[in-house]
Amino acid sequence: MRLSLVQLYSEEQSPTSAPYSIEVLAGYIRKTLPEWDVALFILDNRDPADIGKLVGDLGARGSDVIGISMMQGTHSVGCALLDRLYTQTAAERHLPQIVVGNTLPTYRPEIYLDRYPGLLVVRSFGEIPLESALRQYAAWTEAGAPPPGPDFFLTPGIALRHDGRMHQTPVAWPRDYAVPTWVDPHKYFARVETSRGCHFDHCAFCTRPPREAGQPRWIRFPIDPIVETIAKLKDLGIRRFTFCDEDFIGDDPEFCLRLADRLEALHDTPTFSFSTRADNVVRLRDSDKANDRRLALLKRLQQVGLSLLFVGCESFCDRQLKRFAKATKAEGNIRALQLLEEIGLPVESGFIMFDPFASVDDLMENIENLDRHRLWRITSQTLSRIDVQEASALHKWVARADLLGSYDFDQMTYDYRFEDPLVQKIADWCQIWKNETDYAYRLARNAQRMALFDEFPNHVVEAAKELNFDFVKFLTLAMIEDPATVPPLVERMKERRAAVIDGMLEATQSPRVHADLADRLRREISGFIGVLNPRDPWQPQESAQEPTL
Repeated sequence: MRLSLVQLYSEEQSPTSAPYSIEVLAGYIRKTLPEWDVALFILDNRDPADIGKLVGDLGARGSDVIGISMMQGTHSVGCALLDRLYTQTAAERHLPQIVVGNTLPTYRPEIYLDRYPGLLVVRSFGEIPLESALRQYAAWTEAGAPPPGPDFFLTPGIALRHDGRMHQTPVAWPRDYAVPTWVDPHKYFARVETSRGCHFDHCAFCTRPPREAGQPRWIRFPIDPIVETIAKLKDLGIRRFTFCDEDFIGDDPEFCLRLADRLEALHDTPTFSFSTRADNVVRLRDSDKANDRRLALLKRLQQVGLSLLFVGCESFCDRQLKRFAKATKAEGNIRALQLLEEIGLPVESGFIMFDPFASVDDLMENIENLDRHRLWRITSQTLSRIDVQEASALHKWVARADLLGSYDFDQMTYDYRFEDPLVQKIADWCQIWKNETDYAYRLARNAQRMALFDEFPNHVVEAAKELNFDFVKFLTLAMIEDPATVPPLVERMKERRAAVIDGMLEATQSPRVHADLADRLRREISGFIGVLNPRDPWQPQESAQEPTL
């Protein structure tokens, strides 16, 4: 029996982002159902011509089951692929069982079930549902019976349409971890997972995964297959990888210490990064002894390869942190970042400047803290506005305040208005600025991350961060004091930006920069420099000193 797994990509994903969903599923199925022949494919919507080739490859392979992973941003390319598969296989009178999963089908299964007869949708985690569906399919095939249809009701964690109605079975959490089947760990930045879910699970802006009553919100995987995975990466010559847990430490620091001991025993393991909450670095109300233990854990992990830490601060304004339900304070976030820099651990902080309920005072508190402590240097993006996502507490609050706009199904986010008109204007200016070069900035930042700050011209990324921070700082001050000064301010900032872009272009010539990232960065920058937009979005309207949006 042949299983073909397809990972869809869009502009939302870095070209070096590993197709982790299908890599994990392939490893799991090869472990639990070794009789199945599993192959992996990638389809990037940046190259639509690949659809025809992929459909031909899937047909030539004689796929019995095709699984498609549809992340945010991939709805269009996913439907184009499904349309071609249904058209071609109908002509050949052989339709393999098609299964779709990941975020888009999980939260809006009806969109796909209504359009594609016989489709199965995996809700949330895919390991156990896919294994169960494959067992059902194999039993049906061996018996020579009609397609399983209602028999798929025995499969956990799926949605399907039967007798004109959509049916959903309870979500199934994975029980085990299997070594992923990597597409190409040298081309794509390898990922390893030690847990599933989120132990905190209260942030207002996060989408909540489907969960049945009594199910956990966070689990830790057994340590042995995790160590085996890292050992195999080492044997393949991989120099660095990232743990992709929502929070690597969670409420289980003892596991992290045991993993550190196991990694030390492997000798010369790859370096790694991971994400954690700020209060896993320091809690100001805790004892010095408790905080010393937290810092000792990070130092221990540093000894065995921790080279970059992502900290989910999100804000340096107490009022905003309360709205985000982060259960942290600005002072604690700042102290956490300072401690990490003091022990020489490279750090990057998550940050959100704009949310629908932000006031000008909130913006200024963030700006003052970013400036005073020079936190803009280690903040991923100082111009970000929060995403109002499907199935989040924030979505309910914004709807209740009558600030909600249109829904973008592809991104699973809602447009929204700001409660404060002045914040709305500042956010709109920043969004235009960010949109023009954000993709190039993210490519450069990812190149820096992959090099872990030792092989990439770091001054290039720092210059871009400083430029973005100065833009929001001086713009906010100008909008408060004299909006008429905004257009000339923007022109001066555009002159600075030209120099930053030149620096990015020069950085792509470094032989140490990842080839795919360098190529995409060159093309993105060349397009930005070489294309003259006849409708300048920066041209202010005659009636007001505001951006044309």
